[in-house]
Amino acid sequence: MPFCAGRYVFTDYRAEEGLLWHLDNWNSVSFEDRRLVLDRLVTTIRATSENIRIEWKI
Repeated sequence: MPFCAGRYVFTDYRAEEGLLWHLDNWNSVSFEDRRLVLDRLVTTIRATSENIRIEWKI
């Protein structure tokens, strides 16, 4: 059964469990794993000296 999050539907529940595990253990995962997690969650990050803007995929 698909798992819905906002406008996205995830058909692989195990993949989402893995994503949640990485978020729960953020301080202990590798830089590469963090990059892969952010690739799944974030479209763009724009930073200036005054603010940071994040466009989320979810």
